[in-house]
This record gives sequence, structure tokens and C-alpha cells, in this order.
Amino acid sequence: MDITKVDIGRDPEFDELLKSIHFSMLCPDNQDDDIIEITPLRIVSVVVCTELKDTTLDLKRIFQHLDKTTGENGDSSEEIKYEPERPSKKAPKVKGKKNMFYNCLLWKVQVRDGPGEHGLMNVSIKCFPNGKFQYAGFNTIHAINLVTRIISSRLRQIEGAMTPNVTKIESPSIIQINSCFYILKNKKWQLKQITLNQLLLEKEHVSVGGNVLSSTFMPEKYPGINVKFKIGSSDKKLTLLIFATGSVLINGYNDLYYYREAYYMICKLVHEHRSELIIENFLS
Repeated sequence: MDITKVDIGRDPEFDELLKSIHFSMLCPDNQDDDIIEITPLRIVSVVVCTELKDTTLDLKRIFQHLDKTTGENGDSSEEIKYEPERPSKKAPKVKGKKNMFYNCLLWKVQVRDGPGEHGLMNVSIKCFPNGKFQYAGFNTIHAINLVTRIISSRLRQIEGAMTPNVTKIESPSIIQINSCFYILKNKKWQLKQITLNQLLLEKEHVSVGGNVLSSTFMPEKYPGINVKFKIGSSDKKLTLLIFATGSVLINGYNDLYYYREAYYMICKLVHEHRSELIIENFLS
């Protein structure tokens, strides 16, 4: 499914906010060099929920229809699975096979929204009998807005799949954004994680007016610093995972505004304390 040239579903405001999450724009006075080269924030995957309100889906009928036209029987860019009954606890476990949700249809669709590797998305869709859907694998707001509508439209065309079959799909709700960016130019350099963990607690903790609720580094259990970042005045938080390579993951929330705040915090901290934080990687 190639939606690259389709204008329906675009969200300029969201796209502009995402483009603004680049340290060279947030802090023009700090320039990259041969050691630090901070990339823009990139969305890796977005989890989305939506529904056809007061609608019943006949998953068996949908599966039977789609199974004839996807995978080995048709479009290789799509795959369909269906678990109509709860598997018996006595049934032998098949190595490498993951259990599906009971009474759930899993539909996998390959979506292209733009050129190159990052323009290709493997989107998985969980369809439930009560008309609810859970999507994973999106990396553009355009795909979120458009593909959810395309899927409901395709289901509407299957006779007997929807009751009633005139319900409009609800606007998709973003549940979680998974994103990443890089701080260091190449593997010749690395971050001193113990020092960075200490600085996060000393300089950015909520007790000193920052937004860091906690920061832990236990390399014997996990190779990254685990930072919990406070979301405004609420009790919600997002997570930053910071690795020695300079790779940073931000996930756990649904509003890009706070991702920008967390992104700016860690980039600014590394720039201000670069002499303490960056060393040569002798294993590179």
C-alpha cells in the first residue's frame, strides 16, 4: 500500500512539531562538530487505537475473505491470522510460535509513505469483535490518519463483515510514540554513563527544579541509563534510555511536545558537560 502521493490525512501542525525537534533549531548557538552530531528525533513506531462505535465485526467472515487475497494466496505485502477459540492449555506448545489474543484477528499490512528505508512501515492491526482496533508500526501521522480509514473502508466492502456497515471510524488516538536519536557522530566516541547518570540527578532532578523523576544505571541488568521524565504537572511520565554509543530512545507517552522537552534536556546537558561526558572508544 503506497500512500506517498495521497494528500488526504496530512497534519501539517504535527509534522512541523516533529521537524522542530532538532537541536540545531532548538539551540542555534550550539554547533555540531567532529565529536557531537545530534540527529533530529525520529519516530520509530506509534501505537494507535480506534473503533467503529456500536458496531460488531464478524472476524471469521473477514478472515475467510482476506485469506483468499493475501499472503501465499495473493498480495504478499499483507498477512492475516485468526484465533477463533481459546487454545487448550493441554495443547502442545510449538517452538517459536507466539500465542495470539483469543477471538482476535491479526492483519499485517506493508505501507509506504515516502522514499527509502524509513518510508516503509510494517503495520500490524488487531481487530476485535466489538469494533475496536489496535495498530502498531506507524511512523508518520499521515499514515495513521489515512490507513485507519482505508482499513475500515475495506472491511465495509466485505459483505456481512460489519453490523451495521455504515459506521464511520472514530479519529485515531495515539497511545504511545517510540522514538530515537543519536548524539555522537560515530563509534569512535562514547558517553561516560556513570557520570551522565550523576549529572541527570544533580542538574535535572525535580528536587532542583528539573523534570527528572529518577535516573538509574545498572549495567549488570541493562546497558542503558533509564530516565523517568515528568510530564507537566501530571503524575504521568515518559522514559529515556541512553546508551554509551550516544543512541537515545524516548518512549512511553503520546504527546510530541514533551518528547521535545526531554530531547532538549539531554542534548543541552551533554553539550554543557561534554568534557566530562565524552571519551574515546578504544574498542571501536
